[in-house]
Amino acid sequence: MKRATLVLILLIVMLPTLLFLNVTKQYENVRVHTTSFFLPAIHFARFVSYNLFEGISYLKEIPFLIRDNESLRSDLMEMRQYLVDVEEMQQENERLKLLLNFIDEDARAEMSAQIIGRSVSQWSNEIILSVGEKDGLSNEVPIVSDGGLVGKTVSTSRDISRALLITDRNCNVSALVEESRDLGILEGDGDRGVHLRYIPLNARIAVGDTLITSGQGGIYPKGIAIGKIKSVEKDKHGLYLEAGVDPFVDFSRIEEVVCLKKSS
Repeated sequence: MKRATLVLILLIVMLPTLLFLNVTKQYENVRVHTTSFFLPAIHFARFVSYNLFEGISYLKEIPFLIRDNESLRSDLMEMRQYLVDVEEMQQENERLKLLLNFIDEDARAEMSAQIIGRSVSQWSNEIILSVGEKDGLSNEVPIVSDGGLVGKTVSTSRDISRALLITDRNCNVSALVEESRDLGILEGDGDRGVHLRYIPLNARIAVGDTLITSGQGGIYPKGIAIGKIKSVEKDKHGLYLEAGVDPFVDFSRIEEVVCLKKSS
């Protein structure tokens, strides 16, 4: 009797524990199945939230990226312009060195000048120089390039000057054939060409001869190269010889000139 009573008491005491364990086991099974069912959705939600966070962070950075990009682009443009300016200065220095090496010791240079304008037509062959009266430049000053004679100044203002090319009809130069020592007057034809006129009929001038300034006339120093004789014939009246001249200077390409002292 006592033994049965003891067993009954133990069952009564352990019953809640057994019930709890059973419920817990069932809950765990439910939790496991529920988790397994929703696990893909959980991973997807984590993926979406991570990328959304990254996207929001990137969007916040866009204004700063745009600003940095614009700053870098501006720096790049400035650097490109700087390199262009340096290259241009180097080329200009090389051209000026050639000009100074070309000039004879007796034809002293006054100053160098850049060509800042041109007026080439049937009636006029002119250039505008970047120097003027404030630089000490005056009228009737001979100008040369590394190729040879370019022309002379004809008018000056405070900051700039106007010069005639030897191809202009109004720019006459006393010239000398270097080989035969014959004299003539160089005249422009207004169309980028030049001719040597009033050559004596007995002159020993020939195609290929070199033409230089004679030093006569009070403007151009003697010995400045002009060009090569390319043709020789009598004038229309048969009184003199005329010669076509191929100038050493390519007038369409010159960028700088040197202004010389006048012939004394």
